[in-house]
Amino acid sequence: MGALHDVASGTASWWLSRHTERAVTTDDDAPVVVRRDRVGGGAGGGDDGLDWVCRRRREPAADGAAALVMVHGLGTSGASLVRPMRALGPSVDPWAPDLPGFGATSTPEHALDLAELADGLVGWMDVVGLDRVAMMGHSLGCQVLTHVATRHPERISRAVLVGPTLDPTARSVVRQAGRLALDGRREPVSELPWVVADYFRCGPARMLKTLRDALSADVEDRLREMHLPVLLLRGRGDPVAPQQWLERAASRLPDARTAVLPGAHAVTYSHPDELAAAIEAFLHEGDVSEPDRP
Repeated sequence: MGALHDVASGTASWWLSRHTERAVTTDDDAPVVVRRDRVGGGAGGGDDGLDWVCRRRREPAADGAAALVMVHGLGTSGASLVRPMRALGPSVDPWAPDLPGFGATSTPEHALDLAELADGLVGWMDVVGLDRVAMMGHSLGCQVLTHVATRHPERISRAVLVGPTLDPTARSVVRQAGRLALDGRREPVSELPWVVADYFRCGPARMLKTLRDALSADVEDRLREMHLPVLLLRGRGDPVAPQQWLERAASRLPDARTAVLPGAHAVTYSHPDELAAAIEAFLHEGDVSEPDRP
């Protein structure tokens, strides 16, 4: 089984490098580039650490631009956030790393839990020189972000939770799988090869272990401890993060606002312009509390 996964993962990585990430290369004319950094020790990396991969825009950010760390969801990678990254204006400086075990970042010795992923992310920030930043999480990336906010509150100034997991009324693998299956029917068909390739690259065993850890975590307790401005977003047709859960999550936060975008769970892919506009307005103190029209 291990050898089969290695073949599938290698094939998925090759496909992604040729197709999914053709706009994420080191070519001189590429709008987004990849950087690699060695992050030593901790978070399952052993003594030698892990090689982290991150995507950035080639075009320099404006002076005084707000640094934004973008955290991908379960099984995917920073490549899933390239569309909103490119849609953000020059007043925002976006970074989209692959978490350990996902995408092209090194695979740690064991599947990291949410706390380890959060600690690893902060360790990566230390290496690349990011001190206190705004953060955006998508799907399970929102839970990683809540761990950063509660374990390392000095490192995060504002938070954007896009399609946040996990709705307490669907706290099981079966229910989450059912919601994802329903969501798949509402997403653009063109997204499917990207998602499948990322899933193969990660592997089902690691995805399941990470999901089980997320299911056991009490996200509502962490939301209550997040004493910073938070924007919660969802796609109007998102079955993974329904409106009732978004409002419930907002009620647990000391300083929250919500907005609804067109699309479903993967608004990062289907509606990057609308997502980028909401993020920019929030980072620059704009009013995004009124839902956008679909």
